[in-house]
Amino acid sequence: MSEKNERAILAEVVARVFQQTAFLFPEPAESPAGISAAEGKVYEISLTFSGDREGDVSLVMTEALCRELAANVLGEDPTDDDTLEKALDAAKETLNIIAGQYLIEMFGNKALFNLTAPQVAEVTPEQAAGDRTDRVCSLVEGHPVFATAAMRAGAYEHTRTGR
Repeated sequence: MSEKNERAILAEVVARVFQQTAFLFPEPAESPAGISAAEGKVYEISLTFSGDREGDVSLVMTEALCRELAANVLGEDPTDDDTLEKALDAAKETLNIIAGQYLIEMFGNKALFNLTAPQVAEVTPEQAAGDRTDRVCSLVEGHPVFATAAMRAGAYEHTRTGR
């Protein structure tokens, strides 16, 4: 499958998950040079997967968007100071759903995968911009979201069929 098709699948899965789980409606966007420092804190939420294929899936989002996710998914007030942990948990769960749906879209529902627990790291706006050609960018409520999915070469490929 071409990289263009992989990116299109990722973009479609990200949009679908945000819409169905958080009632947020991403719009495709050209990848900006970065995220403005005025956006506030920026987080990268990532996980790795292994099994029939190996790789990583990640989202880069602003704190404000993570709080909006928590508000829509958990019914939390996005302005409460104590909701950051819940906001990051909502972002991690969103990534879990995206990764699962992406892997099914890419490899079918018989492929076997183990996903690690999502990890969160605060990144600078410059780090968030990065120089990645494999990411897709969306705007959600005016906030940029970067999503990437990368396969590692030489991964084990499951060939056994189920009974």
